[in-house]
Amino acid sequence: METLGSDGLLNFGRPFTVRPTALEEGWFRYVSTPISTVSSDDPIEDVQLGMPDKGHIYVAVGDWDSPVRICTRKSDRELFDINNEHIIAYQEIVIEETVTQWAQFRLNFDYRSFTRKPTYLIIVATVSKYGDYFTGGTGSTLWLDDFELIYE
Repeated sequence: METLGSDGLLNFGRPFTVRPTALEEGWFRYVSTPISTVSSDDPIEDVQLGMPDKGHIYVAVGDWDSPVRICTRKSDRELFDINNEHIIAYQEIVIEETVTQWAQFRLNFDYRSFTRKPTYLIIVATVSKYGDYFTGGTGSTLWLDDFELIYE
């Protein structure tokens, strides 16, 4: 990760050449606080101060030539796009409320192609779904445990 002034520049993904069917046995707890910061540069439709923050976990398998570049600077913005042509499989969970007890989840991959060869795996877990827009709730917290890729 780098910074461009106060903006982030990162590369998502690790080399990966197999085809899992799910991310299973994952456990999470989540505390959602009211959104306390909303970017004035990039207002997100239907997101306002005081609304509950949302946690977000997503997984993508793709055939990118290199890690996926993410840049949060408005003038050079490159964010993760679930419709990217290089995505072979994708799945996500949006956590919309506080979950005080450990909760188990399973993300079954939705494969778009069974003929293309994977080159990268991306797993992202974030406490604020709109954090890449510098929007979220101060104090929102996400705990994760025991991820396991499943091959059936």
